[in-house]
Amino acid sequence: MLPSSRRTDYWQYYNPDYAWDDDNGVADFIGSRELSEEEFANGGFSAEETEALLSSGYSAFFGRVIDRYYGGLLQSVDGRTRFAIKEFRQAFSGATNNVPVYPAKSIEDLRNCVNRWQSSTRRRMLFRGQIAAYSVTRPRPNPFFQVAGFGEVSLLPSIWRRMIAARPPARQNFRNLHILEWLRVIRSTFDPNEVKRRIEAARGAGRWMNSSQDLEESNDPLLIKLGRFERDIIMGMDFNLATPLVTLLQHYGLLSPVLDLTSDLDVALFFATNRYQPGSDGQFCSYTNVGTNGRRSVLYVIRENKTEMEVHERDRVLEDLDPLRPKRQSCVVCRSSPDAMNLAVDFLEGIITLDFDDVPCCMEPLIYSRGSMKTGSCKP
Repeated sequence: MLPSSRRTDYWQYYNPDYAWDDDNGVADFIGSRELSEEEFANGGFSAEETEALLSSGYSAFFGRVIDRYYGGLLQSVDGRTRFAIKEFRQAFSGATNNVPVYPAKSIEDLRNCVNRWQSSTRRRMLFRGQIAAYSVTRPRPNPFFQVAGFGEVSLLPSIWRRMIAARPPARQNFRNLHILEWLRVIRSTFDPNEVKRRIEAARGAGRWMNSSQDLEESNDPLLIKLGRFERDIIMGMDFNLATPLVTLLQHYGLLSPVLDLTSDLDVALFFATNRYQPGSDGQFCSYTNVGTNGRRSVLYVIRENKTEMEVHERDRVLEDLDPLRPKRQSCVVCRSSPDAMNLAVDFLEGIITLDFDDVPCCMEPLIYSRGSMKTGSCKP
């Protein structure tokens, strides 16, 4: 693991003693507890009501209430995730949710339901299969996202699940792998001896070879490619590392702020009918078929939103990494943030329950190695 504490911030998420305190610069003026308390008090909310709202993830500022599970930090009002504080109570009291729930009686019935829903919208349908449904547990749920029989649907990415379980009122920006750790991942896809040989040959020919830019500006195709990949990461910094590289964290068993969806219904069915089995450190993880898990399996149908979602294969940095698992899963990731942790639910088109028992194997078992993304000694 890299020695600098700034280079190992990411691995602190796995530390059971990690406090999940608000970061410097994260709980800023807009998101501060003190400001929210003052705003709620001015809005006529009691101390008890205010505490319930704050512990549930609502912030208040400048006469607005924002549900941090969905609302972001926009100051506009949409009546579902962001409210004028004087209208907040009334909006919640009259809230309804029209997301349909369909109990499919067979695989064919499920496919027919998806086709019907797809025909009702121009947006592409995406899917997420789970062996069970989960709900958000908080004192003040948002009724606009409560579905009969399911409560407030939870599609929280892994990093926020860990944060909320450890300290519900916390607010924490996502810290990615440090840039030098990602550079190690990129370099691992090249033959180090061949890279060294070509760099020495370029220096022997009088070229200056001390940076990624020097590599990219050389006349060697392999060094140009390596330099280009490294500069993509260096220039992008954390902005570029959020997607799609964070996708790799998600798909190789590490914590991330993105939720993996799929455009392939068969892939979603696989995850709805197979239980994840973690391997020991560095060993292969696997999935075990559980059928419809006593008819508890569920499939979420989600409208694609290209502003908040991204197809895995779009970034050239991943060309040489060529990760198999995201490609096989036709992966599309939905972003999130500390101010929109459960964002995917905002695009929920419907829920399909698997109300039957017999499930044919719809694809080969997906197997992957967690160790492959820990770059040697980089372990939580």
